[in-house]
Amino acid sequence: MSAWENELLDGRDASITFGFELGLRASFIASDWARPYVGAHYFGTVGYDAYVRDDYDGVTFAAGIQLGRFR
Repeated sequence: MSAWENELLDGRDASITFGFELGLRASFIASDWARPYVGAHYFGTVGYDAYVRDDYDGVTFAAGIQLGRFR
């Protein structure tokens, strides 16, 4: 980062922090080669503080199909 950028963003252009993630995923075998799934995850940050955001905490959801040989 440049000195100009640090001055512009009050020294908060980046931040180092610890993060954690908790999640749950449910799936079932639909055929010999397809396994649909849905999932929910929570990602949290501890001590993050930057100019644009002070955290990246939140829930995300996912849905998809895993392909492969399951039987």
